[in-house]
Amino acid sequence: MSKLTRRKLLTVAAAVPAAAQTPAGTTAQDWAKAAREANQRNGELLGGIKIPIAVEPATIFKA
Repeated sequence: MSKLTRRKLLTVAAAVPAAAQTPAGTTAQDWAKAAREANQRNGELLGGIKIPIAVEPATIFKA
């Protein structure tokens, strides 16, 4: 398995919303349904990516 870098993860995450755009002229219900389906697909795509602990950022925040 290739090493997953932050840059590769950002590329995947940035490409997902661009692919999920809906055409103009749709109704509010169509738009909401498309948004739900896009969120479901995005979750499935991102859920399939395994991120090693070393890649994740630190979670300690100092004020």
